[in-house]
Amino acid sequence: SDSGAYQFGASELLEATVENRYQRLHIQATITDLGTQRSREVFTVDRPASDGVITAFDELAMHIDGHARKFSTNNDGAAMAYVEAITSNDAQKRIEQTKDAISADPAFGLAYVSLAEMLSRTPGQNLDQLMTAADAHQNSFTPIDRARWKAVLARYSHAPLAQQAGSIAAILQYAPNDLDALTTLASDSYLEGNAKEGERLMRRALELSPNNPNIRLQMAHGMLQVGNFRAAEQVLAGFENNAAVLPDLAVCVLLKGDAPRANTVFSRYVDIRQSGGDPAVPLSRATWTAITQTREKAIDYLRSLTLPNPDLESRAQSQMAVWQLIGNDRAGALQNASIASRNAASPLSKAFALAAMLIASGDDSAEELRSRIAASPGDDATKRAVLGYGLFLYHRYSEAAGIWEAAYRTSGGTDLRSRAMLAACLERAGRTPEANALHVEAFVPNLSGDDEYAIIPFNEMRRLLKPGS
Repeated sequence: SDSGAYQFGASELLEATVENRYQRLHIQATITDLGTQRSREVFTVDRPASDGVITAFDELAMHIDGHARKFSTNNDGAAMAYVEAITSNDAQKRIEQTKDAISADPAFGLAYVSLAEMLSRTPGQNLDQLMTAADAHQNSFTPIDRARWKAVLARYSHAPLAQQAGSIAAILQYAPNDLDALTTLASDSYLEGNAKEGERLMRRALELSPNNPNIRLQMAHGMLQVGNFRAAEQVLAGFENNAAVLPDLAVCVLLKGDAPRANTVFSRYVDIRQSGGDPAVPLSRATWTAITQTREKAIDYLRSLTLPNPDLESRAQSQMAVWQLIGNDRAGALQNASIASRNAASPLSKAFALAAMLIASGDDSAEELRSRIAASPGDDATKRAVLGYGLFLYHRYSEAAGIWEAAYRTSGGTDLRSRAMLAACLERAGRTPEANALHVEAFVPNLSGDDEYAIIPFNEMRRLLKPGS
């Protein structure tokens, strides 16, 4: 639409009409200059209707750009199901219609790629069957879809970061203006510490879509990661009324060294949340206090509050317990964790209380901690995180390093929190050269109040972050 084109900074608009005349498809496409509102060029295609709409549009694309490639399928039914899938607001409907597209054309590579993305964001889904089906048909995919599928495999097999980046670069060989590939490769470049290449790729993406807020936000995150806080702040300045982005801006300003302004930005963030009736705002304020001042002040702040219900009190007590564990106050932590366990009602509060209790109970025995966590309810990923933080808080740094190394490798080197925790464990265990080799990068902690461990990796990252890194 015209409005969408203007929103993303387009200079031209392509509009097409399709008619079926006497068993023949007639397509007319017009390119309009949005600056002058005049038609710049008109293209037409006329061919037998039996050839299908997709085949006709492939021909149209070749008329417009001689470098254009055929679409991922020439099956009209598959294409229709795919369009219905990607335009649906219902997550389950998107999955089912994408499966329908694959059933209509088992060689529809782009549909496999999209379905993998959807399933990965849906709890309880297993991608093994999809992977097997795609592997059986990938030789029939278009070349660019084979490249896209290899990138999917690299990501979901948690391949090393360099391999993931290489698979994305292969997509750009076929489609140099693919926005997703450009921004993903840029993000990978930032993660690898290559700020120059990351910025080049992000700026290319912004040239193609100048007003795209998601690209600007990704660029700011990359700049923050590599320590260019001033530049990141300039990019984020355009989001000063966006509650979802304000924590990023506050952290960026804080890391730049302007604590008073960071506090002002963060206050705007919690004010917006409070005006919406968010009951967890006090936990968010406490986390910010622990990061910018001291844990003791954050604990005193939580103790001074009269919270609206026992469940929220439970979360506050669990949070205090974790902060007391950081300060080696095991008795105080155990007391708060016990109270939190009694008050917890919601799944989140119960998980908070259980984690705090698991770490606060018993002595400093690593084996006892492993046994308690192994016998507790919860998924494996949560148990590993609790064990990793628990061993760290027990000062069992070498053993904790093993947990965080596994988490970091599993992410393919993309999880900056695991990277920071691994480096912190290695450095505290006296393995400084190994810690330095990890090249810790900056990140934004979870400031919503939903992560009781948020300050641990963030503070370790700040401690290890090298000036100008």
